[in-house]
Amino acid sequence: MKDTLRRLRFEKGVTQETLANHLGISQQSVGKWERGEGYPDITLLPKIALFFGVTIDELLNFSRTAVDEAVAKYEAESQRYYNIGDIESDLALWERAYAEFPNDCRVISGLMYALLTVATTNPEGSDERRKRVISLGERILDESKDETLRGGAIQALCFAYNRMGDAEKALYYADMGGGIYSTSQLLRLSVLTGEQGTAETQRYIMDMIDCVSNTAAYTVHSKNSPKEIITSTEFAVNLLKLLFPDGDYGFYLCRMASFYERIAENKALLSLYDEALEALAAAMRYAKAYDSQGDMRYTSPMVDRLEYKKAETSKNMTTTTCEDLLECMTQKTNKAYDAIRGDERYLAIVSELEGIAAAGKM
Repeated sequence: MKDTLRRLRFEKGVTQETLANHLGISQQSVGKWERGEGYPDITLLPKIALFFGVTIDELLNFSRTAVDEAVAKYEAESQRYYNIGDIESDLALWERAYAEFPNDCRVISGLMYALLTVATTNPEGSDERRKRVISLGERILDESKDETLRGGAIQALCFAYNRMGDAEKALYYADMGGGIYSTSQLLRLSVLTGEQGTAETQRYIMDMIDCVSNTAAYTVHSKNSPKEIITSTEFAVNLLKLLFPDGDYGFYLCRMASFYERIAENKALLSLYDEALEALAAAMRYAKAYDSQGDMRYTSPMVDRLEYKKAETSKNMTTTTCEDLLECMTQKTNKAYDAIRGDERYLAIVSELEGIAAAGKM
């Protein structure tokens, strides 16, 4: 502030004494401010700003544009980390951003999500991270009017409280969420027309099918039987096949791989070994396709106004989809595949996945 105050005085031809008299303080106080030996009382800032005809932000040498640019850089770097699954580096990034801009709700939101992602993936220190998520999420609700940031905070608070074992608080925040018939996306569709309206309609349909398929496949509990899990996961698969009849799954190739591995595991638990092996072969096909998938434009009729850009995708691990499938199949704690580990079809899938993993590390 000291340089800004001195510059403003010189530009206006104002002496320290004149400014001091206007503010009802001593000239020595103004001199200390300009030497950087102190700062004005916060109540004086509006008077100083009005005296020079500037905003308080300008007086404090604060540029909103500069902050926006800095936050945008953090967001772009965060997307890069999420794209490669480096969630620990992403968390470190937002910790630095928070140290620089502790009162910017966009930064608070970035740190909140980074903490939540690491807490979900890494059990060590997860409760402490979730407590910070709760603190940051409640700050956003107190301080921000941005509906996107508030919606994200509500989601994070619900997840964090639920994982902390506080179902009552989790439901409290869950009830704050908007209904599916009044989302901002859906309301926009009632206004937009032409190509923009068509593109946003397709995006909304894709998002809704994403939500429904993921819910069907993964919102299950330990009491669900293998048969029930297969039914719900096959429902998820069929939804995606209905949306992408041309086979242009884009990002959803990795979902298909995950869904088929889930089907395979539960088929094996029911001793349907041939069907389990068929599902594993399908999982590998989709995993290979996703790992080699580049940018593309969708051709299926319900999404043909949309594009897939791999750089805009996110994940919470650094491994490839093929490596994830290999880990699911070979981990010793997974007993579902014990009966088919010696089957030549199972061994062929493992061998191919190992070869892909080895080639990727060369």
